[in-house]
Amino acid sequence: MKILFLDLDGVCNSYSHFLREDHEFKYIVDTPTSENKFDQDIRVMLSQLDDYNVFNLKYIFKNVADLKVVLSTAWRNTYSMELFVHLFQLLDLDGSRLIGKTPSRFSGTSRQHEIAEWLEDYEQETGKKIEINQFVILDDKNIIDLDHKFFPRFVRTYDKHGLTIDKAFDVIKLLKPNFKEPRKPRF
Repeated sequence: MKILFLDLDGVCNSYSHFLREDHEFKYIVDTPTSENKFDQDIRVMLSQLDDYNVFNLKYIFKNVADLKVVLSTAWRNTYSMELFVHLFQLLDLDGSRLIGKTPSRFSGTSRQHEIAEWLEDYEQETGKKIEINQFVILDDKNIIDLDHKFFPRFVRTYDKHGLTIDKAFDVIKLLKPNFKEPRKPRF
């Protein structure tokens, strides 16, 4: 089993996405509806995701068939796993890939500690150790210290663009070292 520790803001959306969607996002959030809370939350979550960035996440999933996802995003503190599973299904991302959320016992740039704690908890609960070459951390913030053992497993996106295809290739290569990037088309 391979694991992707996944942030969403700055990975599955971007600054440019919010500039493009500014009017529509305000409409979605500010418009009262008769929907229940679950449907309202899904609608807001969907409005915050960029199709381009989600496509690149799908590309990772397509190329790493046994990849599971642990949510490290701040969204994990607002939304339930049930909502995330439903969101993944709506996006054709396969909700069964979701296996958990990192704990929220730390604040600020301490996601590396939350990830370490999740790995320890997983090993205690299942008796299975996740080796360092079996996971990747995908985030737009500089959350891993340069000298931390997780740093080589960290792929940083930038909130200006979110998850690009080049960053998706980087994730795949860390999980499947023999992966070859597809040829670029000639124009």
